Amino acid sequence: MKWGVPIPLYADLIDGLGNQDSMQLYNLPIREGKVWFYGPGGRKKLSAILDYYNHGKIPPGSMLQTFTVKVGAFSVADIERTVQNLRGPNDDGYYHGRCPSCEARGGDTGKDHFYANPETGHIGCFAGCKKNELTTAVTKIPEEEPAVVLPNTSGVSQVSEHPVLLAAEVRARISGNYVLCESMNKEGETAAHFKVPVSEVQHFARAIVAMSVKRFTIRELAESMGFNWTEIQGNRSVTKLIHPPVKALYGLGEINYYKDGQIELR
Repeated sequence: MKWGVPIPLYADLIDGLGNQDSMQLYNLPIREGKVWFYGPGGRKKLSAILDYYNHGKIPPGSMLQTFTVKVGAFSVADIERTVQNLRGPNDDGYYHGRCPSCEARGGDTGKDHFYANPETGHIGCFAGCKKNELTTAVTKIPEEEPAVVLPNTSGVSQVSEHPVLLAAEVRARISGNYVLCESMNKEGETAAHFKVPVSEVQHFARAIVAMSVKRFTIRELAESMGFNWTEIQGNRSVTKLIHPPVKALYGLGEINYYKDGQIELR
């Protein structure tokens, strides 16, 4: 018997395992764009790899890989929020605690699988969680009542009965000097994470409160703040300068933000 696994799929299956010579492509039979496993030994090896990929079970003798992500992709505030029994940093700058990815599956009851160094962007799990699992779990924003950042908004208006809201849901919370945001797709799955400085969100909040009407367009808001709409539209700065703080305020529950680009103060 023999089993062939396409090379890109094989690379994905072993993502997170260390430099194990027995698993490297140069030590495996490759033909027709596939990695081949032969006989009972090959079946056992492939089964161990699949157990790792599907269930996080480490193949015997394997070393785990410490992942490196962009510095700033997660912060000390993030791991303080999402990692149970957090300890550290140690002399090497690493924090340890219960892996939030394992926790989501009911694992790491000993609360010691997770390790990370926010200053270098290193992150890992002794149980073999993948990089995207770790970063998503560490930066996940909990579903909780958000803090209010809009000044003097109490009693300004009621929530509109406008039938069309923004297509994507946004969840947000304040953490330190940032508003941490998580945008969702139509299926309710996480689409992206982003953060906006609290000072910038407050700047937009004051501008929204100062508008003479309670419902207005993004263009009207931008122009009231001194932006040249034609210019920022032309160089696509709207998505960088205007959308993040507006979405943050929407996620904090301070405004309604509609599909047609209109904003309404709650």
